[in-house]
Amino acid sequence: MFRFLEKNNLYSSLHNRVSKILRLNVGFVLKLTIFYFIGISNKNKE
Repeated sequence: MFRFLEKNNLYSSLHNRVSKILRLNVGFVLKLTIFYFIGISNKNKE
């Protein structure tokens, strides 16, 4: 039982790290796409 808990704890900390990285990447990609679309719409206006 104790071993299982230890493994579970390791998994959860790993999961937290991965989800943090994913969230950061998603935010970065979203910003990139928003800036990209703003650039396209500005070009079309001119």
